[in-house]
Amino acid sequence: MDGGKKEQQLLSIYALLKAPLEALGKLLEAETAEAQEFRENLEEFLKKCGLNRNHNELKKFKNRVEEVIKALKLESKPNEVKPAQTVFSQIRLEDSSSKEESQNGIKLYKLEKLFTNKKGELKLLDEITHSGNKVENAEVDEYLNRLLRGAAEDLKKASSDLQELKGQLPKDNEELLFNIAFETLKRLIVEWFWCLSDGNPKISIADKAITLAAAVTAAEASNGNRLLLTSVDFSGIQSFIFQQYRETKKGAAKILRARSFFISLALEAVVKEILEAFGVNRSCILLNGGGKALLLLPVKGKVEEAKDKLLNIRNEIKSKLIETFYGEIKIKIAAIDITLNELSEEHFKQTVRRLSKEENRERFKLFDLDDFDSLNEKLNRVYEEQLLQGLNDSTVCKVCGKRRGSETLDDGETTVCKLCKTLIEKGKELPKAAGILVKLSGSKFQPLPELYFIKEKKGGWEITGKPDRADLLFFFTPEVYLPLKPAENHIPTCAEREEIEEKLEELITESCEDEACSKSKNEIKSLCQIAHSALELEDNKAVGKPFLAVIKADVDRLGLIFSTGFGENYSLPQMAGLSRMLELFFSHKVKELVKEKYPNIYSVFSGGDDLFLLAPWRQGIEFTKTFLEAFQKFTQNPQLTVSVGIAVQNYNLPIYTLAEQGESALEKAKEERNSVTLFNVRLPLKGNGEKNLFEEILNIAEEILGWIKEGKLSIATIYKLLAISELANSIHKNFESKREKELLKSLMWRPYLRYTITRNIEDKEVAEEIFNKFESWIKEYSETTETENKENMLYPAFAIAIYRRRRYEPRK
Repeated sequence: MDGGKKEQQLLSIYALLKAPLEALGKLLEAETAEAQEFRENLEEFLKKCGLNRNHNELKKFKNRVEEVIKALKLESKPNEVKPAQTVFSQIRLEDSSSKEESQNGIKLYKLEKLFTNKKGELKLLDEITHSGNKVENAEVDEYLNRLLRGAAEDLKKASSDLQELKGQLPKDNEELLFNIAFETLKRLIVEWFWCLSDGNPKISIADKAITLAAAVTAAEASNGNRLLLTSVDFSGIQSFIFQQYRETKKGAAKILRARSFFISLALEAVVKEILEAFGVNRSCILLNGGGKALLLLPVKGKVEEAKDKLLNIRNEIKSKLIETFYGEIKIKIAAIDITLNELSEEHFKQTVRRLSKEENRERFKLFDLDDFDSLNEKLNRVYEEQLLQGLNDSTVCKVCGKRRGSETLDDGETTVCKLCKTLIEKGKELPKAAGILVKLSGSKFQPLPELYFIKEKKGGWEITGKPDRADLLFFFTPEVYLPLKPAENHIPTCAEREEIEEKLEELITESCEDEACSKSKNEIKSLCQIAHSALELEDNKAVGKPFLAVIKADVDRLGLIFSTGFGENYSLPQMAGLSRMLELFFSHKVKELVKEKYPNIYSVFSGGDDLFLLAPWRQGIEFTKTFLEAFQKFTQNPQLTVSVGIAVQNYNLPIYTLAEQGESALEKAKEERNSVTLFNVRLPLKGNGEKNLFEEILNIAEEILGWIKEGKLSIATIYKLLAISELANSIHKNFESKREKELLKSLMWRPYLRYTITRNIEDKEVAEEIFNKFESWIKEYSETTETENKENMLYPAFAIAIYRRRRYEPRK
């Protein structure tokens, strides 16, 4: 490696560590055993990564870093280390009510390590907010001492873990070792310094450190004072993940996981291509997740030349994406030239607006007019080549239906293309892996990386295969203190079985045929098995419907929150902090909830600000309630809301149809925001006197189920009561259409209700109780008037009760 590249790496590490080490200044200056251990462990880890530092280099770096700090107005005040303000409590939207404002005062972060490692599982704090509005200095000092000891232990563990793997890493690995060092230190800083500030209480030391590393590295590589703030955005991701299956759904669960995972790595490949072209390292990545990345790049000559370079890279990447994905995955790269000062608090809002305008321009030219000829030429050439190879209806891939099927699946019959075969095989291996070594591309850009899995063996770890080079190393398990890539996609395996599945094993095996758990505990469950875990057992008989719940959710008004939520003055570290905390919730917390309480939920993706899950329908509804409660507990800001779409569907439907139904349900929920769509009915989470109608309807469903189980109501009677609620709901429609007979009938819903209850329930006292309940519910949630229209919000309660009590009939 040339000296300039090594010096840049050392500078990036120095900039990353500057603020955290200054926060520990007094403790490190003290001649204590803890301080000595921390210093020694840090130097030992950097040494193992080939990053030996000397005193002269550190002095030289200091002046460079101070210049950038001054331009960004990120000066530290080591004597003012205090809890940072939670990034969520800093959000204020103009349309908020006074009640919300009073509830949403500025809050402080809890002084705890962000993650705990319990039994090999990384646990994100359930609640990140400090219980009070003021924190005593003694509490801060106690946390800093705890931090010093804990970080020293983590660094020692990192050195030990790296040493264990080093012999298996490629020989040409200096860049890989830097990436390991930088990502490991970033992990440590986020876990320990996320809750602290050192002068500006709005900015955490962790976000400040990451921003500073990017700014210093980019500024040093730039000849002048200009930089490119660059956003990279993949589109068409969901179209690729949920593309239509042609003839077979074999391996559907495996390929879903692999497609989602490979897309995240494809973005890494794009980012690497851009960083290498501009001569900088991974420290210049400000944000990276959810199919989007934000980079800070140097301008080494003229600004236009730098933009032209970026355009050429985009065109090369676009060309490769067309060849690989046939135009399904598209890329948008937008960039604006800025000075460091334009990233400071007083100017950053305008900088964000400029970048947003550039992104909008890119959005409307995914393919330039000039690109269409190139696109047609490439696609024609690809198909001509495949036709020459014998592409026809019988030889086309039975999964994607786009490429020639040159491979077969394990059954020896199903013909698939190389891409689909790779995705199915990798999807099968991912749940078994403890981590991965990633080779992003060679001399020419390739969107799909090479993966080498890291698996647990007796007394250590083993890397499958022998790569000649690698770019990234990630572990999925927190047992190893090296770069962590949370496998946010939980995949149900045959080893994770609920009690109901064990009791119904024979029935599920019969119903799901060759998809049953008969081969291996590590086998991924099929959608049939997942759906069947929604069944319940009563008198040794299965009841219920084996349906899937397709769950889609995302944060409401996120664009507005980022653009105006912080007010007039905010900084890059604040924006990065909000993005990071949302990412942590959706990638870590959602996975925790699924794994601990709902192991049969398949999380296709969960990260950034959204999620997509396939669940047993009964557990999927329960999960949604838990998820919404966890989000509010985590953010503690009523202005930050989530909308959720739940589509209950047959598991035999094609994946793309399931995805479309989930998207449709989410779109309906977002029409009024802060809502859940269930059984095609939108249920506001707040409204109607501040009631959470989603929870209210679930409670009603449970009450109805209780009456059914007690023998007070039959399923036949439930159907009649549902019809009466629909009658009450039709009043407005009949009035508007001037259908007098229908209107008169709909206005008679109470007498019909009285008659139905009296006739079907002999016990008068019970009948009166149930009548009063249904009269109240129908009036509140179903009945419309001549002037007011609404959906029948009672319908989901009936649907839940009916679906859970239907007699199960196995598939013939």
